[in-house]
Order: sequence, then structure tokens, then C-alpha cells
Amino acid sequence: MEDIALVRKYEPILRFHHDENFFPIQVENYLSKCSLHVIKDKNGVMRIPPPHVALDDLALFSTTNHFLVYADREEVDEAEAQKLRNLIERQKNAKGLFDLPEAIEEAIAARSIEVLHAFKPFSMPGEIFEQAKANYGGLSQQAPTYYYRVTHTDGYTMLQYWFFYPYNDFHFSHGGSNDHEGDWENVIVYLQEGEPAYAVYASHGGGGEEHRRTWDELTLFDTHPVVYVAAGSHGSYFTPELAPVETKEFRAGKTIGPGSDYPYAAPQSLLVDWCEDYQGRWGARQWDRPIYEIGDSKGGPPTGPKFNRDGSIRIAWQDPLVYADLK
Repeated sequence: MEDIALVRKYEPILRFHHDENFFPIQVENYLSKCSLHVIKDKNGVMRIPPPHVALDDLALFSTTNHFLVYADREEVDEAEAQKLRNLIERQKNAKGLFDLPEAIEEAIAARSIEVLHAFKPFSMPGEIFEQAKANYGGLSQQAPTYYYRVTHTDGYTMLQYWFFYPYNDFHFSHGGSNDHEGDWENVIVYLQEGEPAYAVYASHGGGGEEHRRTWDELTLFDTHPVVYVAAGSHGSYFTPELAPVETKEFRAGKTIGPGSDYPYAAPQSLLVDWCEDYQGRWGARQWDRPIYEIGDSKGGPPTGPKFNRDGSIRIAWQDPLVYADLK
């Protein structure tokens, strides 16, 4: 109870660009629109279609070969899909079955479920963007949500706030470099001896002194640090003057968080199996032709809060003090 009181006390306020199209949501809502895919080779995947992908199931798929598809998913025969759903239900107590793509292939093929599918490139990015917007539905349909984790080390209490965006339209809508599905961004507040001392705004995973400010350097609303979110890319910045390094001049739009028209839904803990175990990607990339090749360890859609794209653990997760260059 004490932790959640601290989490709520210092939860960030997000200020968005006037042209922003996507805001942080509950991952269950995203997943309900997704199919889950497993890379076999550059042309072939196996897939679990919606609505048969459940959040708790993601812990069963603990390799970097998995990725979710949100805006270009394809349906399969309902009866065959239900067979796979039943298989997953039976295997929830035998997690190891799903650790390797070969094991998945064997299990699915044995039950006559479609295994291979060759995907077309995204030749109409406008259609993908429109589908993503339709899937999302906007703030009128989905209350903004954040995910949190609290750790205590060397006299510090570290409050991690993670925000999941269903789509990055950085290129299509805002003149940036790329688009992709799924986006995790984070802010960490550091308390020292019970008092707020620092915050790190990740700006796409960055840490260290460059992304750290002392508490008295921040823009605050009561006890809440204010984050300026760059349009389309969702990079987080300390001032509106910094946000344009990614896109265009910051024009104030919607504000999310305490005291705004869009307060957060109940905070969601990251002490859950899907966060601890799922190493796959949270979407498909949109900006190059071999979009379903996961061999790119640096670009494309992100993995979750715990893991890097190569399956290693994020330094922000493993040691937030090192991440902030405080140790």
C-alpha cells in the first residue's frame, strides 16, 4: 500500500503536441486486436490470431522470435483458431513447450493448424495508419494508463513509470524517420531518504546524465513532474523547447494525468509474468520492406520494459542507479 501511494503521489503529467494521434493505453486493449507471430525465416511465420492472444499467454513465448501484429493482422478459420486456443490453455502449466519455435511448430502442426504464411510488404502505409487509429479508438474509448515498478537500493527509492502507445506514426504524420507498431516509453523518479531528488526522462531508452535532472530543475505541477511528449515518436522531454529536436515546433494539445481532463486509469503493476518472461516485440515495423525480419537487433518495434531487442535485460530494469549515472 505504501508503494502505490508513492507511485500515485509522483505520477508524471504528460503534455502532448496538438497533432498527437495516439496516447498510452492498457496493453490488454492492444492485445485484443493483435495476432502473435513466430519467425521461421524471412518469409514465413506461424501465427495465433485475435482474439486468441491473451495477456497471460505472453509469458509462454519467451524468445526474441515472437512479435505482435496490430494493424495488418489477418484472420484465420475460427474453428482452427479455437484448437490453438485450447492447446494454449492445456499448456499453461507446461511453460517450456513454447520456449522454442520448433516446439511450437511441432505442436501446432500436429493439430492441423495452418503453420506457414508469407506476408506482403506494407505497400500502403496510409491504410496501416488508418487501421491503427481505428483499432485504438482514441481517448474517448480508452482511458490513459501507465505501468509501474518500485525498487529500493542504496538509500534510493526508484519509481518507474512505463507508458505503452499502440502506434508510432512519426514518419507518416509528423515528418520523422520511421513508423512502427507498439511503443514503450518510461520516466523514472528517484527518491533519496524519502524525498524526490532526480528524474530521468528516457527519450527512447536513453539514460545517464544527459537525460537526468534534479527535482528543482523540473517543471512540476504540485508533486508531479511534467513531461513534454514529442509528436508521433512519443519521446519524453523536460521542456517544450527540447521536443522539437524530433519533429516540429511544440504546440500544446491534450494533457494527461492529475488535474487534467484525462486522468489515469488505475496504475498497473509490472510484477507480472508477461513482463518478466515475454522477450518478443510489441508490434511490426512499418518503414522498410523486410518488415517481418527480426534480425535487426537495434531498430523497429520495441520489446517490453524488462528486455532489450537481443533478449538481454535493460539497464533501466536491472540497475536504475547505473542507468541514471548515479552509481
